[in-house]
Amino acid sequence: MEPYPALQPVQVIYQVVNNGLRPELTTIDKDDKDILHKINIYRLMQLCWQQLPETRPSFKEIIDYLHGLL
Repeated sequence: MEPYPALQPVQVIYQVVNNGLRPELTTIDKDDKDILHKINIYRLMQLCWQQLPETRPSFKEIIDYLHGLL
């Protein structure tokens, strides 16, 4: 599913670059068996969105994080 179906791709890029637009984890279904995975992936996404490059995880850290989820 697209996070912003009402926007054209170029509009999404503009909003992310200029307004810090980020998708949100808004729908949590307590019966969803994969909810913990979704939350953990969203947390990783948030880490990757840090404004300062030095505060973002390295590719190795991302891989290690993902392996930890398996």
